[in-house]
Amino acid sequence: MSKRDFGQLVDRDASRVLLTNENFLENFRKPRFYRNAKVALSWISDLSDDPLSIVLFTRSQPDYIESMYMQRLHLGESIAFDEASVKYANLNMSWASILDDVSDVLGRESVTSIPYEAVKRVGATGYYRAFLAACGVDGTTYEIPAEMETSRSANRSYSGEAMKLALAINPLIPRQKRKVFRKYLQENYSTATHPKAELFSEAERATILELYAEENLRLFVEHMPDWREDAAAYGVSTT
Repeated sequence: MSKRDFGQLVDRDASRVLLTNENFLENFRKPRFYRNAKVALSWISDLSDDPLSIVLFTRSQPDYIESMYMQRLHLGESIAFDEASVKYANLNMSWASILDDVSDVLGRESVTSIPYEAVKRVGATGYYRAFLAACGVDGTTYEIPAEMETSRSANRSYSGEAMKLALAINPLIPRQKRKVFRKYLQENYSTATHPKAELFSEAERATILELYAEENLRLFVEHMPDWREDAAAYGVSTT
């Protein structure tokens, strides 16, 4: 999309634009870990006088890499984890640094960051309410129905078995049919009913978290002080 086209989209009456990391600030096939975020947001800010706010969901570095890999399988690719994960080896995967960049453009008051891992502690409803609050919406009465969380048709992650099936079968079926296959795997072989895939070993995970220990601590102290209970997933303690 050109700058002119995007500007016309932003200028529409009563328009509100939701930008996802996958489509605008990051490309998981050619990852840069949001290194274009500062330039991109400066570019957007120049297009409209409306205030711009960002809600950024963080995730521990090893979990993030694994999640991006699984997303590629969900989209019908068939690529080995080692081949996909090596692209992150030389990147600076500091969430604190990215939030510094975004805050430089928008101001700290316009930036909200929420750890993905908190959903296990506060539940789906509490997590979504936090997102609504960051968007300036009162979600105190909003409840996510229990059946929505447990539905077999929910957009769930692939289990280890699903990963093996995707790697083997994706290359054998036409791309237009891979969405049907994805739905089948999510409904029958998700992490809700099967063990998750074993990608990074515990030793590899520990090594990655140790590499980012200082930056992850800064993340929770400077950018997410209200979410310190979830810092352990990032290999740090804020107590």
